Amino acid sequence: DGTEVSLDVLDVQTYGGYILHTCSLLDSNDNLIPLSSLKNGLQVKAAVDYKRRGKVAPNHTMTHVLNYALRKTLPDSNIDQKGSQVSDEKLRFDFSLGRGMQLQEVQAVEDIVNKIIKSELPVSSKAVPLKDALGINGLRAVFGEVYPDPVRVVSVGPEVDALITEPGSDEWTSYSVEFCGGTHISNTREAGAFVILEETAVAKGIRRISAVTGEDALRAMQQASSLEREAAGIEDAVKTMKAKEGSDGELAALDENVLAFRQKLETLSVSQVTKNRIRGQVEALQKEVSVLKNQAIVKKVDRVVKVAREEVRSLYAAGKRTAVLQVNVGSDAKAIKRVLEDIKKEAPELSFLIVSEELDASLSTNKLTVSAVVPEAFQNSIKANDWINVALKAVGGKGGGKAGLAQGSAVIPAEGSEGVMKGILGDAEKYVLQVHVH
Repeated sequence: DGTEVSLDVLDVQTYGGYILHTCSLLDSNDNLIPLSSLKNGLQVKAAVDYKRRGKVAPNHTMTHVLNYALRKTLPDSNIDQKGSQVSDEKLRFDFSLGRGMQLQEVQAVEDIVNKIIKSELPVSSKAVPLKDALGINGLRAVFGEVYPDPVRVVSVGPEVDALITEPGSDEWTSYSVEFCGGTHISNTREAGAFVILEETAVAKGIRRISAVTGEDALRAMQQASSLEREAAGIEDAVKTMKAKEGSDGELAALDENVLAFRQKLETLSVSQVTKNRIRGQVEALQKEVSVLKNQAIVKKVDRVVKVAREEVRSLYAAGKRTAVLQVNVGSDAKAIKRVLEDIKKEAPELSFLIVSEELDASLSTNKLTVSAVVPEAFQNSIKANDWINVALKAVGGKGGGKAGLAQGSAVIPAEGSEGVMKGILGDAEKYVLQVHVH
């Protein structure tokens, strides 16, 4: 009907002497249109997508150079190609190796490829008799592959004619020379840059390298530089926090920033070497922040214990044998245990209940931890587990334990928590009055 349609060629294969193109059918707006629009005898104009090819070609040539760089870096490992995939987005190369590569080896391979790019070596290709091609010293061919005769030789550096003229020269082992029928750049400088994103296992004895070239490689380098600056900033923030006694809120915010940065690091496409180095740096920072938080907890507990001991000492001196106290050590089990033990040490004959509130500005609720201790001499009239349940009943909390020691918890709304806390403390006080223990 005169409508122009475009077909993106997805694959090309030969069958029975025919060349078969597998395509997707698209209109000018990239919408699928009915296959019935195509009929036998229609004229078709074939055109190369040079924009896409311009990205595929450097990835393909650098796959050859990567193969060479691996053999150069791991000369005793009998590196053999086990597969490859090249697209306009990245390149993938599978090779034989019975272990994972060390980071310095990955870096060495990346450096060799980038050195060859900067050396601006010419890339030449020519179809030559298979017998002559097989005699080139340093030639790489895929084991088990059947090659045509004549075969196309792709050389990164020396001209193919020079290789054929003096095939046994040791000089050729210093260059990438392979059989290949694919598209390539004419000079290594066209690749721009090369970055290895990942080196990983795909099967027993088979490793895989994924990498990018050109603008994608430059973008990966820029992102890596940005991450390094951000990591340095976080490191400075940790050093600053070390130099002063940061508040709980400041430490929590720093901890969240480090965690968020690590999550960001894992999502970005940057050099594997850079990512691993920064990951190690972040892990060390997380440990440092954890130490700072623990130190802050210890200092906080010291302050709380000091206040609690003074209050208990005052009550004890006034003849009181029960106490209901609010302490601010959050829900940390070690901190709460420390408070309990110090109060018991200060006043061994005191029955007491403590309430600790965990505050988190990022949540709409606060967690309460309630603990009670009753000396054996008073357990006939007051029981720690009953005391806990009375204190938490109004807020739906649960507790457990025995007459001498019990603990419970509850979650209350952050908004209005002060009023709720007063109610809990009041109910705990009423229980003591009801059992006539003063």
